Amino acid sequence: MIAFTTFRTGDNEIFVMNADGSRQADLSNNSASDSQPAWSPDGAKVAFTSNRTGNNDVWVMNADGSRQADLSNNSALDSQPAWSPDGTKVAFTSNRTGNNEVAVMNADGSAQTNLSRDHSSDSDPAWSPDGTKVAFTSNRTGNNDVWVMNADGSGQADLSNDSASDSQPAWSPDGTKVAFTSNRTGNNDVWVMNADGSGQADLSKDPAPDSDPIFAPDQGWRMAFTSGRDGNPEVYLMEAADGSNPVDVSHDASNDFNGDWQPLPGGPSNGSPIQHVVILDMENHTFDNVLGKFCVTTGRCDGATTGELYDGTIIDLAPATDIVPVVSHEPRAQTLAVNKGRMNGFSRIAGCEVQDGYACYSQFDQPQIPNLWALAQTFVVSDRTFQQDAIGSWGSHLELVASTLDGFASSPFGQFGPGWGCDSGNRVSWRPSVWAHLVNQPSCIPAPDGSGPFRPSAVPWTSTVMDRMDHAGLTWKIYGGVPFEKGLGYHLSICPSFAECLYGPQNVSFVQRDQFLTDAAAGTLPNLSILTPAEDESQHNNDSMLQGDNWIGEQVDAVMNGPQWGSSAIFVTYDDCGCFYDHVPPPPGLGIRIPMVIVSPFARGASTDSSTASYPSLLAFVEHTFGLAPVGPEDAAAYDYSQSFDYAQQPLKAIPLEVHPLPRWEVRWLKAHPPDDQDPT
Repeated sequence: MIAFTTFRTGDNEIFVMNADGSRQADLSNNSASDSQPAWSPDGAKVAFTSNRTGNNDVWVMNADGSRQADLSNNSALDSQPAWSPDGTKVAFTSNRTGNNEVAVMNADGSAQTNLSRDHSSDSDPAWSPDGTKVAFTSNRTGNNDVWVMNADGSGQADLSNDSASDSQPAWSPDGTKVAFTSNRTGNNDVWVMNADGSGQADLSKDPAPDSDPIFAPDQGWRMAFTSGRDGNPEVYLMEAADGSNPVDVSHDASNDFNGDWQPLPGGPSNGSPIQHVVILDMENHTFDNVLGKFCVTTGRCDGATTGELYDGTIIDLAPATDIVPVVSHEPRAQTLAVNKGRMNGFSRIAGCEVQDGYACYSQFDQPQIPNLWALAQTFVVSDRTFQQDAIGSWGSHLELVASTLDGFASSPFGQFGPGWGCDSGNRVSWRPSVWAHLVNQPSCIPAPDGSGPFRPSAVPWTSTVMDRMDHAGLTWKIYGGVPFEKGLGYHLSICPSFAECLYGPQNVSFVQRDQFLTDAAAGTLPNLSILTPAEDESQHNNDSMLQGDNWIGEQVDAVMNGPQWGSSAIFVTYDDCGCFYDHVPPPPGLGIRIPMVIVSPFARGASTDSSTASYPSLLAFVEHTFGLAPVGPEDAAAYDYSQSFDYAQQPLKAIPLEVHPLPRWEVRWLKAHPPDDQDPT
């Protein structure tokens, strides 16, 4: 999230938005003038400047806008709050000595102290990431320069040291660089320098005024700043390395400025006995299609055996055929199916109309999914897990590890090489913000240095759960297919869509799918396993449901009868709707409901978890289990399936799972209809 100041309500307010400009909302919501937001290091609070007492004071509120309180509470003018990295102190600008000084106080407002102690004007405090230094603006040389001092006020030195006006310093997350605003080219631009003042360079390079730089908290790969290049101040983003790809994200006719990026630090591990998380990511089914009959039969969860057509007619959900019918499930089809929450538009999507026999109004019974049914009966069913977005398989796979589509808005197209990702030569519709027009970009999340796509890409790097695991010294593997081998599901593998994983050191953790059974039997599973099936085992449209159920049974059985069962949690889920009927309207911002079965010795036996969840919930479970920082704001706020587990219970035992032979006609049919490894959805 980015907090910023805006004048759109008739007075300055603190607003928040996602980094793509979506979900903008008034946070401070007061008739006074509120400005200069500053997130606390834990992302839980926002300090800001407000004149609601008749003069400027530093105030603080929770991240949801609640509990607003005057922090500095002084008759002088106090402004420009900045949190220390440990969250125990707030530096700010105050004129209580007769001129502006950098002051500091405890996070509760106590022990307010003058830090800069100079007769000139000192302002714009910014703590170094290690908390040992404070950069600030001072005019003590006759013009504004960026200065730096130790956290106790000692060792004050001119850092930018230029005859122009330099101000508004901001440290990079690694402490090696300082961004600042300078007018040395004749108008304000965002500049950057090394932490010792060397290597000063113009970053934004635009004739419009640019100011208020702030690095993204995660590796500082992007920078938020204020720019007037649209004719009025707006919050922009650009690449921090070279100033490329500037994009307006606040996008409003009013003045928007003072952007500040919310940190997303990790918390402590939840202390559970779980040390091995396994995610089986199957293909293209809804909850009612797979588990609706189970719920109605057992009376344990929210399932349906009837569905509504677009004209209001109620029909029975027909017995599903084992060869999964081909039904459209592109984003437009999913939106059409939901029909603004009425859940009656499925009969209008291709492959499910009257001439198709309403093929998507169908569901499976126990003999067709015996292993998944047995797991649902013994362990936990989540009957409120939804797609994160109305998107196909490729986008859902991005969200599974990154909690974001990173601006992508469709499935890959082109099919020039293997799979869907960085080595495929494919393209995807993409936009840098919700306000921008769609353009085509390579189907690849670039590495932090921008490398990876087959041609230059404006798509920004984004962090993944793999990055978080690496940073914490934890192990992970993506078990998937290999390129150019028909039917092995390389296109379903997640790693190739991330340049960091496909081409960088992370590639050693992208292994053959069959290695999972070996690792499970040997007790060498990593802390996180993400397992994608081969095409013919994926239960995708035009594939065998029973064959996929056999594969699920084999993978789960290997863990349950392996040496790591006592410390494992297995999530069996599906990437998108397929797009088969489901009767539950998605909550705002989420997609259609999908199956989720949770298997663990510590899963609450034969129970249902009805808390609202989505793919970010899987990430939240991993992050809370291992004490990792969130990947993004979606998983930071997501429910983590905590109600599905009881770590104090007597551990549940393994149950028998079996491989069931396919009918001979089906074997012949499947041989005559080999899987298409390039199906983009």
